[in-house]
Amino acid sequence: MRMPSFAFTFVVAVSVTLVPFAEARAQEAPASAEELAAQLASDDAKVRATAAAELSKLGPDAEPALDALIGALGDSETRVRIHAMHALLRIGAPAVEDGVPALTKLLDDDDVAVRRVAAGSVLRLRTLVEDEVAVYTDLLGHARVEVRLVGAKALYNVGPARAADVVELLGSRLRVEDDDAVRDAIGRALRRVGSGGEKPVVAARTALVGSLVADLGDEDAGKRLAAARGLGAIPGWVDGSALEALSKAAHADDVELAAAAVRALPGIGEEAVPLLVTLVGADDASVRAAALIGLLVVGKGTPEAAEAVLGALEDPESAVQLAALRALRRVAADPDDAGARVGKLIGTSDDIEVRLTAISVVASLGDGAAAAVPALVEALTTAGDARLRSTAARTLGALGATGREAALPALLAVLADASAPTNVRAASASALGTIDAGGKTKEVARALAACFGGKDRALRKAAAEALGALGSAAVDFLLPALEHEAPEVRLAAASSLQKIGSDAAAAASALEKLLFADGDTKIRRAAAVALVTVSAEPPVDAALRALESDDAGVRGAGCFLAGLVARGAPDKLVGPLGEALADASSEVRIQAAAALARVGADAAPAIGALEAAVEAEQDPKVKAILVKVHERLKPKKN
Repeated sequence: MRMPSFAFTFVVAVSVTLVPFAEARAQEAPASAEELAAQLASDDAKVRATAAAELSKLGPDAEPALDALIGALGDSETRVRIHAMHALLRIGAPAVEDGVPALTKLLDDDDVAVRRVAAGSVLRLRTLVEDEVAVYTDLLGHARVEVRLVGAKALYNVGPARAADVVELLGSRLRVEDDDAVRDAIGRALRRVGSGGEKPVVAARTALVGSLVADLGDEDAGKRLAAARGLGAIPGWVDGSALEALSKAAHADDVELAAAAVRALPGIGEEAVPLLVTLVGADDASVRAAALIGLLVVGKGTPEAAEAVLGALEDPESAVQLAALRALRRVAADPDDAGARVGKLIGTSDDIEVRLTAISVVASLGDGAAAAVPALVEALTTAGDARLRSTAARTLGALGATGREAALPALLAVLADASAPTNVRAASASALGTIDAGGKTKEVARALAACFGGKDRALRKAAAEALGALGSAAVDFLLPALEHEAPEVRLAAASSLQKIGSDAAAAASALEKLLFADGDTKIRRAAAVALVTVSAEPPVDAALRALESDDAGVRGAGCFLAGLVARGAPDKLVGPLGEALADASSEVRIQAAAALARVGADAAPAIGALEAAVEAEQDPKVKAILVKVHERLKPKKN
C-alpha cells in the first residue's frame, strides 16, 4: 500500500503545532505604561530592556511613557535602545514631534543594528506626517550606508502615482552612489517602480539612462565609474544607444572602469555579444572574467560565445577559468570538446577552487560528460584533497550510466578502502545509490551493506540510504540492518525500505517487529511509516495490537500508526484511539489526540471521548492539545 506523502509530516506537525497551545499559562495582569516607564530608569539593564520590550507590545497605549521612551534612546544598552525605538514606532503619530529628532541622532549610533532600526523608524514616523519622497531624499543622502540602504529598500513598493518622482530621485542617487549594496538596492527599486508605461515614467527612465551614458564621457574619473556601475544596476533599461559609450569605457586604461562597463553590457541584450566576445581577449583578467559572465547572461545559443567560453578554459588566470566554467553551464558549446577541456582542467589546474568547480560542472555537460569521466575517476582515487575526492564521487553518481565501466569499480574500491577519509567513502556510498549499476546492483548492495560493520556513523548512514535507492535488490541487505546495534542504521534502513515501497513487501514483518521492540520513538515512527508503505493492505491489525501493548512506548507508536491508516478503517481504529485518550501515559494521550486530528471528520465517534478526556485531564500540556483537537473535530454550527 502506498501511503500519501503528507501522512508522516502531517501527524508529526499536529503534535508539534499543538504543543505551544499546551504551554500557554495564565499571565498576571500586565504592567501599565506608567509602571513600565518607571522601570526604564532602573539600574538593572535587564529590567530596562524588559520594560522597553513590554511597552512596544502596548502599541498606542504606550503613549503615557513617551517621554521615558525618548530618554531610553540614549541608554547605554543596545537592546534597550532598539526596544524603545520599536515602542515609539508603534505609538505612531504622537511620537513624531519629539521622537523623530531623537531617532535621527541614532542614525549615527556606533551600533550598526541600532542605525538600521533607527532609519526604519524615522522613515515610518516621518511619512505619517510628511511627503514620502522628501523623507526618502533625506535618507538616500545620508552618510551612513545602512541608512541609505533602508531608504532605497523602502522605495520598492511606491505606487505608480509617484513613480516618475521616485525614478528621478533614485536616478540622481545612482549617479553618485559608491556602495555596491546600496547601488544594487537602488537598481532593484528602479526596476520595480519605474518599469511602467506611463509617459512621465518612460520620460524619467529615458532621462536617467541618457544622463548615465553622458556621464561615461565626463572628465571626472569618479563620475565615469559611477555611471558604468549605475548602468550595470538597471539591466533591461539600457539599449543599443549606450553600446558605443560602454565599448569605449570597456577599452579604457582604467581597469576598474573597464570592468564596470563590461558588467553593464549584458543589460543591452544579444546586441552586446560580439563586443563581449572581443573583450574575452582583453589584456586585464578582471575584464576577461566580466566579459565571460556577460556571455553567461546573454550568450546562450550563440556559436561565437560558445567558442570564446571554451577558449577561456585555457586562460592562465584562475579567475577567468572560473568565470568560463560558470558560463559553460549555459552557452551551447560542443559537448565533447567541453568535456575534454573540463577534464583537462580537473587534472592539471593548480587551483583547488577551479578543480572543484570543473568537477561540479561535468554533470551539466550532457553527452560530453563522458569525456571527463577519466579525470573524475583520477580525482576520486588519487587526489590529495578530500573535498576534491568527495565532489568527484558525487558527480560520478549523478552521471548515471555515463562512464559506468570506469566509475563503478573506482567507487567500489574507494568505498572498501578503510584508509580513505570518511567523507570520501560516504560520498562514494551515496554515489553508488544514484549511479546506474546495470547488472551489478547486487554487487553494489553487498558492498554497501558491508559498511554496516564499520564504526563510522556517517558512512553507515550513507550506506543505508544508498541501499534505499537501489530498489528491490537491496531489501535482503536492509533487513539485517533493522536489527543493527546503531540507531542511525536502524532508522536509515527503515526509511530506505519506505522509499522502496511495495517492492519491499517482504520487510513487513521485520518492520512490525521494529515498531514493537525498538526503544527509540523516532525509529518506531519510521518503522510505522515504512510498514504502511510496503504493505499491500493497511496494517490495521498491527496498529490494534500495538494499542493493546503493556509498553507505553509501543502504545504511543500504535497511536501514530493508527493515525496513518485510520481513514481507511475508521470503524476499527477510531474507537480504540478514543480509549487511548484515557491512557495512563501522557505521551500516549497526546499521540491519540494527534491521530484523531489526522483522521478528521471520520473521527466524529470519538467526540464524546474527547470531551470526557478534556474534562478529566490534569496535565495542562495535554489538556491544551485535547482542547485544540476537540475544536478541530467538533461539528461546526451553520
